[in-house]
Amino acid sequence: MTGQDVKKEAVAFAQQAEQFLADGDAAKARVAAAKAVSLEPKNSYAQAQFGQALLRLGQPQEAIAAFQVALEGAQDMAPLHLLLGNAFRAAGDNTRAVPAYERTVELAPDMAGAWRNLGLALLGAGRASEATVKLRQACALEPSSAANWNSLGAALHAEGAVPAALCAFVEAARNAGADTREGIRARWNESLLRLLTGDMARGWPLYAYRRDGPSGGGPAPFGLNVLTQMPLPGMRVLVTVEQGLGDIIMILRFLPLLAAEGVRIVMQRPASMRRLLADYPCVESFLDEDGPVPPVDGVLPCMSLPGLFVKQAGHVPGAVPYLRADPALAGHWEGRLATASGLRVGFVWAGNPDNARDLERSLRLEQVLPLMSMTGVSPVVIQVGGGRRELANHPLPPGTIDLGGGISDLADTVAILSRLDVLVSCCTLPAHLAGAVGIATNILITAVPDWRWGLGRAQTAWYPSARLFRQPRPGDWSEPLADVARDLTLRIGAGRRR
Repeated sequence: MTGQDVKKEAVAFAQQAEQFLADGDAAKARVAAAKAVSLEPKNSYAQAQFGQALLRLGQPQEAIAAFQVALEGAQDMAPLHLLLGNAFRAAGDNTRAVPAYERTVELAPDMAGAWRNLGLALLGAGRASEATVKLRQACALEPSSAANWNSLGAALHAEGAVPAALCAFVEAARNAGADTREGIRARWNESLLRLLTGDMARGWPLYAYRRDGPSGGGPAPFGLNVLTQMPLPGMRVLVTVEQGLGDIIMILRFLPLLAAEGVRIVMQRPASMRRLLADYPCVESFLDEDGPVPPVDGVLPCMSLPGLFVKQAGHVPGAVPYLRADPALAGHWEGRLATASGLRVGFVWAGNPDNARDLERSLRLEQVLPLMSMTGVSPVVIQVGGGRRELANHPLPPGTIDLGGGISDLADTVAILSRLDVLVSCCTLPAHLAGAVGIATNILITAVPDWRWGLGRAQTAWYPSARLFRQPRPGDWSEPLADVARDLTLRIGAGRRR
């Protein structure tokens, strides 16, 4: 074949790939585009189709390489820079996505979607204030886009501009129209801000738009009818788990209240809670992961319970403590703590890395080491999961008792907590467990906190034994850590030991 024939064949295969992409068949598009690229590796059109197919097939790194080759011969094509930015974002590299999007908006300043993606990349890179500027531009160019308003709301929320973020989410819901996904997202985010500011009356109905809620668009648990109001006396309901384990611990206080309404309770139970909840009062039976679904009158997702009982900010009904350690387990762990001579302080610095906000809420071990080294403190590590990887790089202070590696489930954690004087933790599961057990708990929380912690206050109605230590600004842990140090000094001085 002549060079011209090769070029024609390459273009023909690239056109096939483009059509397959339009038809939603990324696998066939990849095959066709690969043939085009094999004939003309430097053909920008062929590489662009190849990259798009790879991106849709979940291969962002390979897509990045294809788009970079495509750009070698088409530096002024804004859509290629946009695709490269999308590939970087899909690979989790927001930092490298930013310049790709910046070049896109430089070449095509009226492209609202590019401004939105630039804002989202900046937000993902922890640059919320810059993201807000770019997302305002996206909204100005395309004010009827619910996606633009939702993205702006997210950036404003991350900045701590709660009233402005709330307005953005309301505007997103107003413009969502038939876009169910963006409408649900807007109402869900609005609910979080309503609850954060104490507006329970408007927050709880909107909270139903969460992923596992009755209005969230997801499938009904076990295909059963989802209840949206207080069950009638005599009804047998299945309380299903959703969100994180900490959320499940938080709602346990409401089960006796639900039973007091004459409701028969069956509760779904994660494996890590089998021992902890073995004899939890007011539960008729448990549904474990390997068990059959019993006959029930409907499903009540566990995070629907707060909306049934919490009617005003600052008042959460239900007795506390509502979790107690197994005496035998507590005795076992007491033996491991026998060498602790000072104030027994438990430490948890990191949460579940799979949580979308984990980078914000988690600290690093090196940040809490000064607290662990305080005179009069007997540090007890109960960190589990990914946060334990930091132990390899940071020697612990002499006398530290590391129990995290021996914890098998939440019953162990509760038993350990029952033998401590105070827990110091980021906003994660052990903080909920400690609050439910009723021990003193110092919770380090972000400047823009989870909705349940509200704004401004050092106390929380969810856990009377807990105290909240808040960042003054996003990312700054220095002030709350200093306040925790003062709190521990006062406790040591008061001789508050077992």
